[in-house]
This record gives sequence, structure tokens and C-alpha cells, in this order.
Amino acid sequence: MSEVYVPKGAKQFNEKAIRQVIESQGCVWMAPKIDGIRCTLTWQGGALTALSRSNKPIASLSKWLEVTGGYLKENHVSDFRLDGELTVEGLSFQKASGMLRRKTPIDPDLVIFTVFQDTFYPEDSFDERHYAADNIIWAYNLPFVVVPIIEADDYDDLVVHYEEYRNQGHEGAVIYHPYGVHCNGKAGHWYKMKPEESLDGIVIGWYVGEKALEG
Repeated sequence: MSEVYVPKGAKQFNEKAIRQVIESQGCVWMAPKIDGIRCTLTWQGGALTALSRSNKPIASLSKWLEVTGGYLKENHVSDFRLDGELTVEGLSFQKASGMLRRKTPIDPDLVIFTVFQDTFYPEDSFDERHYAADNIIWAYNLPFVVVPIIEADDYDDLVVHYEEYRNQGHEGAVIYHPYGVHCNGKAGHWYKMKPEESLDGIVIGWYVGEKALEG
């Protein structure tokens, strides 16, 4: 396992690039976009840590880490480094993210961790990393959720599944190159697909710029 892991972020939607992946690989993988707080959960050497996207400890998970770590130790769970999203049961993204970013411990029973992949071996392809996460969660009956992955064999199929996600209340979808390898930062083979956001406004005033701002 590499010493430093930086969670990858999905790029903005790019239809041309996605069509190229479908043409070259025969499909893309896709999953519902989880509206939560990114978390890297690492279990190694009998210690459980939860880090944010910026690699800072998530203080609000102290009780959850204590309970979950005890379960992992009791069941002799193998080392892992799971990449996923944190949500709080029954709360909107705005309220949940506020709670998760504070230092006040959250009730462990309310914490939901939805996993994309196990990045303990980041050189593996995405399909291998996702399978590894699914396998370890199933094998040890871990209290996490694996994000459901489906294949889209053509672009029309992708759009149908995206609409299904939206109808289920999800923010959108994340599109994956099935054999893409991990790279820090924004990944060239992860794309987010969601409705475009717009903001209406009314002009309430204006003035003529001067010097460098003139014209």
C-alpha cells in the first residue's frame, strides 16, 4: 500500500470521452452519485482512521470509529483502505455535512458509509478495486454499503440508467472506465453526470470601470 492516498475526483461530464470508452472497452460502468462527504477509511495494524478528501481526520466519527474498530478487531478483519462517501441517516446533505464537519461525535447508529473501492492496492484497475471492496464487506459482514455498479453497453443505455437514478432521488450518476487505474487528483476516467445548475438574477445596478477595469 502506498504511503499517501489522495481520493480522486470525477471530471465534468464529457459525452465524447464517454462514447470513446464505450467504443474501445465495450461498456462503461456507472453508479448513482452519492451526495455525501468523501472519506478514506483505513484499517491497518489494528488501527482504524477516517480522513477527509484533504487527508484531515474526521473528528465527528470518534464514537463510530471506536465501535467499528472494535468489530474489526474482534473479527480479525484483513487490512483495507476503503474510499467512499459518508452520510447521516435521515438528514439532508446540508445538515449531514454540517454534522460531519463538526467535532461533536455523531451517534454511530446514524452513520452510513457507502464504498466505491478498496484502494489498498491502487495499481489495480477499477473493476478489481471495486470487487475487492465488495468482497471484504461481504466476507466479514462489515457495517458498510457498497455502491451498486451497473454496465452501460451503449450511450442510450447510459442515459436510461441516469434517468432511473434521478427518479430514485439521486443527484445524478458517476461514470467509470471499468479498467481505469488510480491516479491522485481528478481522474481522467471518472465523470459525473448531473443536471446543469443555473441561477436567475436581477441586475440592480452598474457602474463604468476605471483604469484597468475600463471597457
